[in-house]
Amino acid sequence: MIKTGSVSLIPSDVTVGSKAQVVFSFYTDAPIPGSLKPVALPEDNAVCTVTELRLEVTSANSATLYADIIPWQCGELELPDLLFTDGTDFLLAVTVPPLQIRSVSDETNATQLSPAQPPFVIPGTTYVIYGSIIALIALISIVLLLVSKMKKLKAAVQKVLKKISYSRNYRKLLRKLKKLKKRRASFTESEAATYIVKTIKMYLEKRFSISFEAATASEFSKILNANKIPCRLEYINELEQVCKSCDVIRFAENSFLFEKQLNIFIEMITNSAKHLEGRQADVLS
Repeated sequence: MIKTGSVSLIPSDVTVGSKAQVVFSFYTDAPIPGSLKPVALPEDNAVCTVTELRLEVTSANSATLYADIIPWQCGELELPDLLFTDGTDFLLAVTVPPLQIRSVSDETNATQLSPAQPPFVIPGTTYVIYGSIIALIALISIVLLLVSKMKKLKAAVQKVLKKISYSRNYRKLLRKLKKLKKRRASFTESEAATYIVKTIKMYLEKRFSISFEAATASEFSKILNANKIPCRLEYINELEQVCKSCDVIRFAENSFLFEKQLNIFIEMITNSAKHLEGRQADVLS
């Protein structure tokens, strides 16, 4: 039987719904076994919830009870008897003296609920929000404009690079024809005719990015039409005519015929390429 004891709350100022620990030190007439465990936690109720119990024996006739609680009512709180056992027939019933629990209104000195308050907004926040939205829209617009400009710039750069490539190809054609005129004596009729056909095909391949290597002289226009490449076909037909004439010369090996037509071939090739490139006045020198 408990003879005397002292009880305290940690923290000392406990309100409804807050966690607290009850510390109850007591003495008994009979000896207390060294190790006691709670029989069971008290059932939850509308007054209090006990979450943990522990008994610490400090001497043969004294012990300290630790109980973690959550009070649900204000005023005087009486815990039910807390039972401990050592696993034998020994049973210790600990009765904790009444505890005092304050209400939340005691803590706030409020006697009634406060009316609902609107959320606190820092002055000028609305302008900041609208300003941020406008800035975001402006940023997105600038990004879209830059992307559009970049696409146009890319297309313009590609167009310039393509023109440079076409110009180099055209200049290469003129150089090859000039070489043929200067070194005519080192070519046979067949070699010169083959050189002209090969030069025309190389020019067309780089100009239209299509292979003409296996094409016959009459297939240039068909290949361009099949690939849906727009161009002035009358000048393609002129190049076809030159290649056909060269094929005849290659097999006939008529030196007189070739010498007579060589300058005409070069002039036809130069004129056709000039119009295909959109040039007005490029001549062989």
